[in-house]
Amino acid sequence: MNNYSELINGLFDKDNKTAYKCLKELLSDSEKGSDVYQFFDIFAEMIDSDNSYVRTRGLLLISANAKWDTDYKIDEIIDKYLSHIMDDKPITARQCIQALPNIAKYKPDLAGDICVALSKADTQGYADSMRQLIQSDISTALKKIKGGIAMTWKKPEFELTAFLEQLVKPYQCEKKQMFGFPVYFVNNNMFTGVFEDGIFLRLAPDDKAEILREYDEITPFTPLGRTMKEYVFVPESYFESSDFCDKWLGESYKFVSSLPIKEKKAKK
Repeated sequence: MNNYSELINGLFDKDNKTAYKCLKELLSDSEKGSDVYQFFDIFAEMIDSDNSYVRTRGLLLISANAKWDTDYKIDEIIDKYLSHIMDDKPITARQCIQALPNIAKYKPDLAGDICVALSKADTQGYADSMRQLIQSDISTALKKIKGGIAMTWKKPEFELTAFLEQLVKPYQCEKKQMFGFPVYFVNNNMFTGVFEDGIFLRLAPDDKAEILREYDEITPFTPLGRTMKEYVFVPESYFESSDFCDKWLGESYKFVSSLPIKEKKAKK
């Protein structure tokens, strides 16, 4: 078993070769299990460092631990993370961009924000040689996020998307597209949406526990094998009951409306 305290301290070593060796070991262990995730807060602090090498190491380790982020810590720092798409140091910017598809893979609820940030990136401030490389990185990342994930999911039937559109009419929400699926947001927080042949809902913990106890065919929402903490997946047939719709869409809307408003980023 690795001595993680030594490896974490090694990330800040003035000898970049030593620091890189520690980074490689931590990245390797992050691929195998969740032991490194306990140091997430340190990685989040690293991306604020004045040292671009330290920033880069933090960005890579955050991405590598996206699959273990059951505490939604990446959600809390995603805006700060995305700001490094345009890092002062082009090498750090490139590493950030190249790490984003992995975050989108395990944090699909953040994929829309990631794609928007990549699409809006202005590379004019970089030298010509680096600008072309960064633009290529952005293009590749967007293709991986939009294409790679979309290919793993079955496209929904038109009738299902139209059905949900009618169901949410009584609620003040905004429709967006995520990988070909219609998803509805309240104050920029995800509310409900279509996924393959069913509909997902976002619920408070007690409500989620209740609906899972009450209905056998309703399950935790696990796109790409990762359980999304506040979400359940509901077969379309349940929404044929007006009582079910009134109760559970209403509870979902009430919960999401109570969440802090996510401010949209100002256009640069």
